[in-house]
Amino acid sequence: MILGMSTATFTLQHVVLGLVGIFAGIIVAIGMLGGKTLPGWTAVFLTTTVTTSVTGFLFHSSSFLPSHAVGIVSLVTLASAMLALYLNVFVGVVQAFQKLPFLQPLAPTQSEPPFLAAQLVVLAACPCARHRWGEAVSPRAKGRRVDLGARRPPQAPRAR
Repeated sequence: MILGMSTATFTLQHVVLGLVGIFAGIIVAIGMLGGKTLPGWTAVFLTTTVTTSVTGFLFHSSSFLPSHAVGIVSLVTLASAMLALYLNVFVGVVQAFQKLPFLQPLAPTQSEPPFLAAQLVVLAACPCARHRWGEAVSPRAKGRRVDLGARRPPQAPRAR
């Protein structure tokens, strides 16, 4: 038994999650190649990929398997991407306070309260963004549209 399910049932759910993640990942990749953002498919891809990696560690095993290594690499890669995004925004704030004339006097040494406040906002935005993404993929969001800030194609002008 794993999480109250038979090993066969748990394995089936694990495999289905993995296949859904692969399918969603292909859709997202095709969209990216076409210059489209697909927030719904991206949410499905990320959720099922992380869930597949995490559930893989719940299988009973007496040794460390290659699948464990792949799961770790997958989770570390996702965490690294999120860290890279945070660090890019962090550096963007640093550069803004160094290069923009109206921000320079507010924090000339970048240890002043306005600079620290800006960095705290960036740091706080990370879990807020994760929460908004979680809202979009939660079962409660079904039937209502959650705007994740994706670009929309321009509207055609209405005929008069």
